[in-house]
Amino acid sequence: MENELIIGKSYPDMVIPLIRAAKSTIAIIVFDWRWYPNYVSYPIQLFNNAVLDAAKRGVKVCCVTNYKEITDFLRDSPIQAKHLIKDKLVHSKVIIIDGEIAIVGSHNLTHSAFIYNYEVSVIMRDPEIAAKLTIHFNNLWQS
Repeated sequence: MENELIIGKSYPDMVIPLIRAAKSTIAIIVFDWRWYPNYVSYPIQLFNNAVLDAAKRGVKVCCVTNYKEITDFLRDSPIQAKHLIKDKLVHSKVIIIDGEIAIVGSHNLTHSAFIYNYEVSVIMRDPEIAAKLTIHFNNLWQS
């Protein structure tokens, strides 16, 4: 299986095409996800719109996050979001696409992570890893 390293600003250029190609599911586990509706050209907002477009075309998009603000923001969208109330933080940054591709790393879904921070993530085209991460996602979703 082919893995690809994502360093810093290359995240949206590498991940948006994967989001646009999703056929059935996108599962997201993220500490922080920000939306910038007034800044449509920001790379993060291009990413956000790709995720929203995927949900609108019938891809099941679900997100587990640490922040209620994210679930509140997504309430009227076709993206299902769940905010965990636990004694532990959801600090992971994971995207699972169609049960075949997993993106794991340090990138939060924010303007700072996409532009300014020193971030590293990995795209793994490995159904076994994606399956294990999907189990982890489902356990969080059901908790």
